[in-house]
Amino acid sequence: MINHDSSFLKNQVRTLAIFSQHSYPEEPFENLLRDHIKTIGQWTTSMKNLNDMLKESIGEYEDDE
Repeated sequence: MINHDSSFLKNQVRTLAIFSQHSYPEEPFENLLRDHIKTIGQWTTSMKNLNDMLKESIGEYEDDE
């Protein structure tokens, strides 16, 4: 799952790089990339928190056995 997500993100960055090579203003693409990186950071934090909660829940069930 992580590899798939990583490939997806790499492809998005490549696409943005191609767009930035054209005669478009750079600022909108830089802002888009910056926002995307921020979103990835938030997603990573959320997934880590969810993973920690699941591990804690599973640990509670394992203690009952």
